[in-house]
Amino acid sequence: MTLRSRHTTLLTTLVLLLALLLVADGCAGSKAGKRPGQRTGKDDSGQPDDWGGGDKSSGTADKDLPQLDYSARIASPTVTETAGAGEVPALDSEIVRIVVDQNHANAGDNNPGTADAPLKTIGSALKMARQKAATASFIHVQIHEGVYREHARVSMGKDADTKLLIEGVGDVAIDGSEVYTDWQSAGDGRYTHSWDYDWGLVTETEAWQKQNEWMKQKHRDWIKDSGPLFKRREIVIVNGDVMRQVLSSNDLADGTYFVDEANDMLYLDLPAGVSMNDATVEVGERPLVFELMQAMNTTLRNITFQHAATMVEQRAAWIRGCENLLLEDCRFNTNNYRGLGLYNSKHVTLRDCEANNNGAQGIDMAFIIDLLIEDCVTNENNWRGDWGETYSWAIAGIKILNTANTIIRNHEAVDNLTFGIWFDHDNLHVLIDNCTMKRNYVDGLFLEATRGPILVTNCEIEDNNVGGVRIANSRRIALIDNRIIGNGRNQIYLRGYGRMIDTRVTGQTEEMDYQQLTFKNNTIVATAPAQNLFWTNINQQQMKPFLQSVESDYNTWVHPTPNACIEAGNNRFGFDVWQDLVEGSHSTISAEQ
Repeated sequence: MTLRSRHTTLLTTLVLLLALLLVADGCAGSKAGKRPGQRTGKDDSGQPDDWGGGDKSSGTADKDLPQLDYSARIASPTVTETAGAGEVPALDSEIVRIVVDQNHANAGDNNPGTADAPLKTIGSALKMARQKAATASFIHVQIHEGVYREHARVSMGKDADTKLLIEGVGDVAIDGSEVYTDWQSAGDGRYTHSWDYDWGLVTETEAWQKQNEWMKQKHRDWIKDSGPLFKRREIVIVNGDVMRQVLSSNDLADGTYFVDEANDMLYLDLPAGVSMNDATVEVGERPLVFELMQAMNTTLRNITFQHAATMVEQRAAWIRGCENLLLEDCRFNTNNYRGLGLYNSKHVTLRDCEANNNGAQGIDMAFIIDLLIEDCVTNENNWRGDWGETYSWAIAGIKILNTANTIIRNHEAVDNLTFGIWFDHDNLHVLIDNCTMKRNYVDGLFLEATRGPILVTNCEIEDNNVGGVRIANSRRIALIDNRIIGNGRNQIYLRGYGRMIDTRVTGQTEEMDYQQLTFKNNTIVATAPAQNLFWTNINQQQMKPFLQSVESDYNTWVHPTPNACIEAGNNRFGFDVWQDLVEGSHSTISAEQ
């Protein structure tokens, strides 16, 4: 049911009523101004910068967008699974196979890369793959079991259409750390080791030095407000577990470490019950472990990317400018900041991948057309953010920006010390299906600054610390057939502030409002009186299009006190007011589930 079917006089009265309830000088009462376009430039390798594709804010419509109805109320993406390199040809004569096996007695980087004379490093194998791409139709880089402590990178070239399979055989990891031995005992379970790096704290401009001035200032403010532990990049792992960093030798306790840059010393206090004789101590040294650029028809399979000493806003595995890309059964775990960054690519599939236990973000993506994420996991991220009391600003289990034609299905985002899943800025035709977002420190799902449409369906969004679903300055959001239960403050909330986006559909700058939101067939449950079923701070100007276009019906609402379960502008009121304003006649409200 919509308010368009109600009497005009009632609409006017209701708008005035809610305007009185809202804070006149609320968060959305003043415009923030246009948000400038994304970064442009080159990195130090001569390759495109972090987004991998230069300036995306050209002021014209994007001709590469899929042919979909971008004014539709309900999303209907048409993504199909990406084949990547496809199946390995049956005939060996059709394959160029490059073997990497660091444990082989004859391994060496001057070898031909055969089974009997394999290469020693993955980087050498990728260099050889680039050289052979001009004449080979299918290249199989076969990496045998081992921990490869290196930074492997390749740009296959814009014109290369060779099919490339990079595959681990057994347990394969590309690792940013080195094993430290020769520790000197300092007594009481503490040890010291020489330290060769002076990384210090990340500076205000170091991470986003190529951004425009508006974003630089936002970045400076964020860094300024973050705690010092968030700004560091040292990572120490003992027997597979991340130790906690402290800022003084006086703060050392079981399971902690301290970097004394003035005296070139690393201090380690082992966990209780662990002796140095039984400990494998790995210390991050490389900020990146893997880069893949301009690769067409590529599969990356069964490889772990770990232990990178990534600085703020950087990632352990960096992929950009690719097309027809399949990442399958890969793991991006236990890195200092992000696990995986994937940018400016087309026709991308992630299947059975995980990005867990990273210092900030599990996965970061931007400017992807035709994206399928299926059966993946991003859990327990942002431990370093927690150390520095930093939980927001581009941090989530998985954050996705500027995608078109996207499906994320059967995804798990649980126990992140930040948001679970976050879609930000001009995402078009997105389906979020059968995903689990539980016990995240902020919100389970955050949909921000997007014109949509986005359909969220069959999801479990439960027990998140702040909110279940946050919608900020977005249109055409549909929540259908979900369970939104027991989230700490709000089950569903609209949080408003002035936000402009450069939309690729029209090439124009638009201010996002809350038109065409749909809530149907959901079970929405507050498990404590203080929790809200619905909360908003949007102002009268934003409220009017919301009320005129919202559709909400066939929902099951549960709250211990139905007469005080909706909040707007710091005022709580009963479900009866919500039902008169918004809810259809087929929905129910009760005090018990």
